[in-house]
Amino acid sequence: MRWLLVLLLLAPGLAFEAPDVQLAFTNPAGWEQRAAPKEGGLVLFAAPKAPAVRSTLEVAVTEMGQVEELRRQDALGVVRHLAGKLENFDLLGSKETKVAGVKAQRITYKARSGKSILQTTQVFLVRSGRLYLFTLTTSPEQHQAHSRVLNKVLESVRWLS
Repeated sequence: MRWLLVLLLLAPGLAFEAPDVQLAFTNPAGWEQRAAPKEGGLVLFAAPKAPAVRSTLEVAVTEMGQVEELRRQDALGVVRHLAGKLENFDLLGSKETKVAGVKAQRITYKARSGKSILQTTQVFLVRSGRLYLFTLTTSPEQHQAHSRVLNKVLESVRWLS
């Protein structure tokens, strides 16, 4: 029995693979995998239970047709859309980045959801006519620690073809 426990502890993180959308990455360690609740959602991970808000990391994929790359103005359009839809929207940051060699946009913001203020980081990119969206939603207090979890997932992304 001990050898099984040691094997589990030494084994690399479990891989999430979605061959139909050419995406694979390492699951966030200790987070519970669930079915994504929204249309276009691929998978949802929930952080270990916390006394306040339970953080989530959702991955969604949408067919975009002929669009091959996101531009800075696309990210600004997303920000304008969110500002018009979310209560108490406060943009905390926006920057260009890369995910598995593909140009991506990363935005972080706070907004009210019911009685709570939530902090969200979204990383989105287009590859082979698909929009890939990684969304981390946390309480502001948990955001820094759980951003490291998001970063590890993004660093592990690989394309299946």
